[in-house]
Amino acid sequence: MIRLTALALVCCMTLSTGAVIAQDAGNEEPEIEPVMDWGVDRPTRQNNPPIIKRNDSSDRQDTRKEPTVSFGAFSEPIELTTLIEYVGSSLDINIIVKGAPTGEVTFHAPVEIPKSQLIELLDAMLEQYSFTISHEPTSDFWIVQPVADVRPNMGSERPSTQIIPTPNIKPSLMVPALSASLGSGLSAAPNAKSGPIQAIDELGVIIINAPPRDISRIKALIAQLIQIDDDQRYIRFELDHLAAPAALERAVGLVGGNSSGQNRVVQSQPGAQGTVGLSNASLSNMADRITIDPQGNALIFKGTEAEIARVEEVLEVIDVPNTLEPKNYFAGSSAAQIADIAKSRGLGEVIQITDDSNNPFAQGNIRLNNQNAFQNQTSNTSSGGPVMVVDTTRGNIVYYGTPAQQQQLADLMKELGTEDERVVIKEYVLNHSDAEIVAELMTAIITGQQQTGESDFLPGSSGRNNAVSEFRPAFGASGGSDVTAAFDPDIVAVIADPDNNQVVVRAPIKQQDDLAKLITRLDRRKPQVYLQAMIVSVSDTENFSLAFESQINAGQFGLNTGNTLSSLPDTSTFGDLRNVNPGLAGLTAAVIMTDQIPIIINASQTDTDVRILSTPQLLVNDNQEAEIVSLSEQPFQEISLSDGGNVSAFAGFAEAGTTLRVTPSISDGGYLRLEYYVELSNFTATQGQDGSPPPRDRNTVQGALSVPSDATIVIGGITVDNVRDTVVKVPLLGDIPLVGELFKNTSKINTQSKLYVFLTPRIMTDPNFLDLKLMSEGPYAEMELDPRVPDLESVSINASNKGRAKQETDDAFELERQSLPPQPEPDAFEPSLTPVLIDPNEDMD
Repeated sequence: MIRLTALALVCCMTLSTGAVIAQDAGNEEPEIEPVMDWGVDRPTRQNNPPIIKRNDSSDRQDTRKEPTVSFGAFSEPIELTTLIEYVGSSLDINIIVKGAPTGEVTFHAPVEIPKSQLIELLDAMLEQYSFTISHEPTSDFWIVQPVADVRPNMGSERPSTQIIPTPNIKPSLMVPALSASLGSGLSAAPNAKSGPIQAIDELGVIIINAPPRDISRIKALIAQLIQIDDDQRYIRFELDHLAAPAALERAVGLVGGNSSGQNRVVQSQPGAQGTVGLSNASLSNMADRITIDPQGNALIFKGTEAEIARVEEVLEVIDVPNTLEPKNYFAGSSAAQIADIAKSRGLGEVIQITDDSNNPFAQGNIRLNNQNAFQNQTSNTSSGGPVMVVDTTRGNIVYYGTPAQQQQLADLMKELGTEDERVVIKEYVLNHSDAEIVAELMTAIITGQQQTGESDFLPGSSGRNNAVSEFRPAFGASGGSDVTAAFDPDIVAVIADPDNNQVVVRAPIKQQDDLAKLITRLDRRKPQVYLQAMIVSVSDTENFSLAFESQINAGQFGLNTGNTLSSLPDTSTFGDLRNVNPGLAGLTAAVIMTDQIPIIINASQTDTDVRILSTPQLLVNDNQEAEIVSLSEQPFQEISLSDGGNVSAFAGFAEAGTTLRVTPSISDGGYLRLEYYVELSNFTATQGQDGSPPPRDRNTVQGALSVPSDATIVIGGITVDNVRDTVVKVPLLGDIPLVGELFKNTSKINTQSKLYVFLTPRIMTDPNFLDLKLMSEGPYAEMELDPRVPDLESVSINASNKGRAKQETDDAFELERQSLPPQPEPDAFEPSLTPVLIDPNEDMD
């Protein structure tokens, strides 16, 4: 291979350009003006090689006069080092070569370029072999070196570092695209921690550290991007029928984008260069350029006129009135299953709402097609069209569909019988029972709790530990004559309304019948019991008393025995004559002398017979307690001691009388179980001693028994015999036979008392209450009350046309009588409810 030396190349090029050089030898070199260009939009220092430029209108003429260099076609390539030497000698500059740029340049056709562009030509050739040429302003040397060895340099003619502003554009968003546009040839310097293009968002600039040719390319690219951004404008689209978020989602979906997707940098392995990618496979960037106006129902878009027209066209198609009608359907506990069936029939998508409020780890409550809507922090929405929103907590389905689709879903609901699970509220008026008692009993049945106490500290009083299992059938309704269904205490509730004596029940429709049957069983008419009690108290008291007293005065000796039959005067001494006490009961005899009473005799006997009869009567419902009380009250006083003496004050009343308390329970065999309490008390004196309550006798009988109806039985009795002999005598003298009677007082009391309680229960079962009316006739007549006949009031009758009106009335009665079927003759004997006295000794035929 024949290689040309630098001198031969210079000679050849000199010969080819001699004419031009000779022509311009006598002309003055045109003035070269460096252009200051520091950016894209404002004048900065021009970093490219000097370009000949005139300030007058003859620029084109002066440009043609600039010296040029022509390269002819060579049959063999030129070494890069030869081209470097030629450029240095032609421009009279010093070029330092770092490294060994190996390579060749071949010109297949003649090339003519201005002499000032030789540096650009050389840099273009060096770039093919990863070399570049840069200027060192300090030493005014030009350096040919590998691209990776380029260091920051801003003050030279061909700087390797430049700051480029990006007005109104975030620089960091442009870095990935700019880096990708330069390709893999632009790489960072060795041991560099960052790439050659860096962005400072706070200042809105990009810093580039690259070869001059790459800097020129990046500047041109940034200028074009800024121009595109300047051509765009903001516009606000008002929406009439759709919400802004929904319109944005549908618009982006219509053009094939994703409203929530953003352009992102896909980072490969650590240390690798970033590449531009999209979060979804879409050619539209509408989602990145449309925002929702928070001040109204509108969308804000930034784009060119053509893009604005495209968005407006899309919104005109989307923002139209909704033809889907919403309708709410009750589906009960099977709402999710019914929605899935409807979906399989093509009625639309399913959006399920679940209640995860009790789950602290739940990410969201919205589920789409039984999937968590917030899984992996993404929002899944339906694709549009008819949709069913399922609320499993309330058992409702809100369906958005056309009228024909609504009818299909309604037919499905009717076929599955979901209406039976609708929770309704009904009132049940009670005829025989108390509303609060029935409500409490039904609540115990529903919750499965035992109503044995009212304290919150009793077992089972709080919570639902004893509750029955939940009843959640899918479809159908319970039936049958027996109440066998279980009730969900979270759904079924019973509340008492005591003012109207009714219970208010909240329950599904299919369970209302069972609850009504239960209420009917609880609200049965209770049979009544009429109780007649006889409390008889009989007492017989015999009281015998024989007393002797003596007063003997013999000189200076005196003798006195006793002080009940006689007494001394207030100012007398022991030997004074005693006075016989007046008012002594029985026989009183005395020997009275002038100075003494030798003997006083008193003899008395008292016989007392007492008979107390109390007959309380009660009418009471079965299994309910009744009480009747008849009391006599006696006031008494209390005495208080104070500094001023004794003070008497009213202390209250002492009570005595009759009390009857009974609770009957009727068995299926007609027997009665009675729990009774009977009390009979009476005062034995009119007043007590020293103002205390008067003494009284009190007798009580309490127990439980079973008796037949209409039978009089004695439920208890007390017999008391009290014998009391009292002798008050003088010792020794009172023991002397016969004579000793003069020295003693004898008292004998014999008391015998008996108490009996008789009960006569009668069960009242007549459905028309005729037995109660009959039982009331006796007391009514005994008390001589007026007859219970209502007063009749006269009413004036218009006498006009009296004859004709009477005839019309008679004719109407006759026609009615003829239309009736023949009636049988009445029996000779007609039953009567009038009581008849029957003698048991009379012969019955």
